[in-house]
Amino acid sequence: MQAAHNEAAIFFRLSWADDTKDDEIADTDQFPDAAAVLLPVKGDAPLLSMGSPDYPVNAWYWRPDLEAPFSVTARGLGTTVRSANGGVSGRGVYGAGGWSVVISRRMWAETADVAALHPGQQGKVAFAVWQGSGGERAGLKAVTLEWQPLEIEG
Repeated sequence: MQAAHNEAAIFFRLSWADDTKDDEIADTDQFPDAAAVLLPVKGDAPLLSMGSPDYPVNAWYWRPDLEAPFSVTARGLGTTVRSANGGVSGRGVYGAGGWSVVISRRMWAETADVAALHPGQQGKVAFAVWQGSGGERAGLKAVTLEWQPLEIEG
């Protein structure tokens, strides 16, 4: 994982080894590869339960078979809702036995249901990766089990 910003937007680059390129769903027993960045919307949101009613989380979700990544907000397990104005963009490239995905969003949040970011901020971030050929989907994924520190240089 790598991160960078240009004061207007923040970019997360996730790379991982993957022997199979699962970039489409052709049948009910096939699943696409995917990646996500997770940020607390406010306070000390619980990570493993995908937030709580009082402390939501904001995820930026990318899949190779979607036209564009999207933003969701969760207030606990099974509560994800797509954000009306998430402003997430991204692109993934498969090669050399793995994926390299860049997911980005403008720094400033326009709605209360997405994580606000700004230069000089210290916060938290988590990541998830799905390997479709391994049957990973929904809650079945590789995920950071603890929040990782995120310091956005000012």
